[in-house]
Amino acid sequence: MKKNQRLNWRRVFWTFIVCIVSIIAVDCVRRQFYDTTTGSIIVNGNFKSLDISGSNITILSTDSEPDAEGSVEHLGYSQINVSRESMYTGSLCLINAGNTANGIFLSMTGLAETKNDFYILRDENMVLSIEAAGQLNKMMSDYNAATGNDNFVVYSTTQSYSGEDSIYTVSYPESITGYTVDLAIKSSSGEIIEYDGMDTESWIIDNCTKYGFIVRYPQDKESITGVSASVAHLRYVGDVHAAIMKEKNYCLEEYIDFLKSYTLDTGAFEYTLNEKTYEIYYASADMNGAETTISVPVDFNYTISGNNIDGFIITLVLAYAEEK
Repeated sequence: MKKNQRLNWRRVFWTFIVCIVSIIAVDCVRRQFYDTTTGSIIVNGNFKSLDISGSNITILSTDSEPDAEGSVEHLGYSQINVSRESMYTGSLCLINAGNTANGIFLSMTGLAETKNDFYILRDENMVLSIEAAGQLNKMMSDYNAATGNDNFVVYSTTQSYSGEDSIYTVSYPESITGYTVDLAIKSSSGEIIEYDGMDTESWIIDNCTKYGFIVRYPQDKESITGVSASVAHLRYVGDVHAAIMKEKNYCLEEYIDFLKSYTLDTGAFEYTLNEKTYEIYYASADMNGAETTISVPVDFNYTISGNNIDGFIITLVLAYAEEK
């Protein structure tokens, strides 16, 4: 009887030891994941690497570093270096009397080689950015399908049109970018005449934002743009930006100023178009350095455009809306 009692005490003793060891082990594991002084979770590890091409962008270390309180700033974002010259390049560059064109705009295509059959060219040597040229083709094709007409003339793209034989007497400095198109009309008699946005041809003005184009100099914005109104001069900015500008009745000057209120710190501007959700935010440039460090998303596609003034505009696609 006494022997059995001694065996039971031994079991109790060793059970007690095992419990203590287990508690210590669990506490050690917990301390690996929690800051016991603040109660905040500390995240360790690396974000996945980004695939970015272009000599003006450098990928920095993507290690996430906790701040003084143990939280991670801009979780899900990585940092890249963008050259100062990139601030002067992109489809959202604002070029006007106060902001001259300083960038080198590449990725051009000859319209004579890439155009479709639904418009003609005044000059076979015209070039346009690849993206804008593709959207111009889509717009003219849809115009033909909607109206049965193919009477538009691309009067100018990156060229100045001046001289006695020109129907337009104004040249625009932003035409150097490859994002602008100046339109005219070929009349039934074969004469090239000025485009006034009236009659059947008004389809272009009503629908151009669907293809990423805006009327750069609207009638009611002359005091802001400093340029006389012209429906013939279209500027490519991308479909989501064109849609926002149309909805808010902004000219490009107003839109660029509007976006400065949206940063990663204050919150990006969110917009849904064609069942895609976008986030748009501004990052100021380091005006004293050769490069600027900006935060970009790890898991979403994005584009970066300079604003030709003081910073960059980042546009990212969050997700598609749920299929119905």
